[in-house]
Amino acid sequence: MEEELKKTTKKKSSTSKPKSDTVKRKRKSKKAIQENDDLQKEQIIDTTFVSDSSMETISETDDVLPIIEQIENTIDIHEKLSDSSDDNLSLDNETVTTDIADDFVLANITELTEDSLEIKEIPEDQENTTFENLTLEISEDVNETTNDFEPSAITEEVEENDHPKVENAAEIPDETNELTDDSVISTTEQNEEIKEEAKEQLEPSDPVSTKQITLKEVWQQIKQRYISIKEWLYNHPIAHISLQTLFILIVLCSLFFVTMVGSNVAYMQYQYKNRLTEDETQLKVNRNRTWYMEPKKEYHALSYNIGFGAHTPEFSNRFENGQMENGKKTKGKYNFGISAEQVNTNMHEIQQYVKELDHDFYLFQNVDHASTRSYMIDQQEILSTGLSRYSRIGSPFQHSSYLFYPYPQERGLINSELLTYSRYKTTYGMVKKLPVNYSFFQKFSEPDYGFSVCWLPVANTDVYFVLINVQFIQDPNMRKAQLETVMELAKEEYLDGNYVMMGGTFNFDASVIEKTSKQKKPKWIDSITNYEITDGFRFVPFENETEHSSWRSADLPYELGTNYEAILDGFIVSDNITASAKILDTQFQYSNHNPIELTFQLQKQ
Repeated sequence: MEEELKKTTKKKSSTSKPKSDTVKRKRKSKKAIQENDDLQKEQIIDTTFVSDSSMETISETDDVLPIIEQIENTIDIHEKLSDSSDDNLSLDNETVTTDIADDFVLANITELTEDSLEIKEIPEDQENTTFENLTLEISEDVNETTNDFEPSAITEEVEENDHPKVENAAEIPDETNELTDDSVISTTEQNEEIKEEAKEQLEPSDPVSTKQITLKEVWQQIKQRYISIKEWLYNHPIAHISLQTLFILIVLCSLFFVTMVGSNVAYMQYQYKNRLTEDETQLKVNRNRTWYMEPKKEYHALSYNIGFGAHTPEFSNRFENGQMENGKKTKGKYNFGISAEQVNTNMHEIQQYVKELDHDFYLFQNVDHASTRSYMIDQQEILSTGLSRYSRIGSPFQHSSYLFYPYPQERGLINSELLTYSRYKTTYGMVKKLPVNYSFFQKFSEPDYGFSVCWLPVANTDVYFVLINVQFIQDPNMRKAQLETVMELAKEEYLDGNYVMMGGTFNFDASVIEKTSKQKKPKWIDSITNYEITDGFRFVPFENETEHSSWRSADLPYELGTNYEAILDGFIVSDNITASAKILDTQFQYSNHNPIELTFQLQKQ
């Protein structure tokens, strides 16, 4: 035991820093040694303190177990030596002096600190990296504390004097006074900080207790990121040039857009003077006939909405929407006719079909000329070629300036008319404006709606046959207002003793039964029973209305039994006219409307 202690003290003395030669080395008194030992024990315990969780981690590390055992053995030896009696202890084979014991404790502390520093060599792949950092900090702190005691001074004295004597304990300087109260307090505070840091490092992070990021902090981060990006853009010439170019392009595009919209509005305002600004306008009668109508003679009239020549069975109208019975929404595809050739071919087939009928009167709706949707084809001229022996009165029905909507098939120009052909003399023709509920901007983009009125004299009488060609709007509320406007004029003419007949597209359903289809009824269609027909007039029922329809939905191509069908066209006559009507079944080959036919006679007054 003695030999081991000597070896240890010699080893430590070689590495310790010697004191000044002028300082006399003296022995410590028993009381000073006891106080110094107590203080060192407290420091050792404090510096080696860790939390329960950290000790569990330490116990799992094989390299640290010897250190803990050596510390505990050293403390036990020190306590036994401290309890020894008298100032001088016999230096025999079984005992050592208190000074040597103190030197042994301090030397072992220094050795332990050096060994603890070797924990840095623990492999990097070891799981508990937190304990590695903690042990390093504690060992460094212990090393600093033990250096303050200068253990080398005591070990040198033991080496020089194999059997030192303690002559007078009072003469021994109390070197423990070097550890002032301030140093003890600072060491304790430092140890407390180390323990607190150890707890923070060893305790698992709790996501619930983490500091919440406020909205202000988020905004500051976004703002800082924006400033960084802005600085980066301006510090890089290429990015700066690209940013300037992008800004210039945006400004130019905005100016172009504003210019186009402004020009279009100005253009529509200029063209507005060509629209139906007056309540009524006189119409020109082309190629007027000389024959007069006669009472009791049978006449045949045809009303046909040709759908600007584009509504063949494969055509669907982009402005129409529908819904299938299973709830699937449907929408048309085309805003124009499928092609100019298709529109032109379809119009010639219509012309040939009506020419073969050889009726006395023809009422056409939706006849285009100079319109974008029908490729600027003059449909009026095509029809007039086949009906060259008829007088013709064209009445503006829809007219709007060029509209750049909807993209990519803009609506463009619309010039549509109501055409009336007659084999008999026409004295006067007029177009009257139908009411529409348009806002300030809609009046420039939406078409006008009007109806035409022709006065044909009856032979050997002073009365007229008043022939009205109409097409009402799809809006239910405005449709009623338009019907009332027409019926007001018809009633005035009837009270004057004239014969009145109205034909065209009413856009209210006069069907007796609903046809079988795979589509739901459109919301804009309502029954004729919701409309009030003026006294003295009646709607002429169709003889074959249970078999055929006059209209099919155009939100999808036509397929028998799939599209919704209804009777939206018809005739209204005054009580002084005898009439019957039927639907001519063309299977919607030329339009989304079938032509309707009226056979009538003027009653003799």
